[in-house]
Amino acid sequence: MGIPLTYLAHENQYRSLVSKFVSGQIDPSDFVDQYFALWKCDRDAQWEHVDRGYPLDAQEQSLCGFLDRIFTACDCYSDKPESPHEISETQLREAVALVARARWPHDDT
Repeated sequence: MGIPLTYLAHENQYRSLVSKFVSGQIDPSDFVDQYFALWKCDRDAQWEHVDRGYPLDAQEQSLCGFLDRIFTACDCYSDKPESPHEISETQLREAVALVARARWPHDDT
């Protein structure tokens, strides 16, 4: 039995959310909130399964790498960046778009 395909099962949700954000259909605060909620749910399910001794699926690991990069960008976002580790809305959109193009190269992101 492999890991439940949490991230993979929700890949289209991530893809849609990212696309809406990059195209300007949702603001950064809403994007970050929605992304964190989905990501944390999948992360918790994955950790629970791994704690039971089941290995990670290679496809799941690959997707997690991309999603973790977006998570990090979201974590650095601030509507008023003041420190060097904080990024602006423009920087967040650019970072998310870069990851999206790497994962989903045929999308219009």
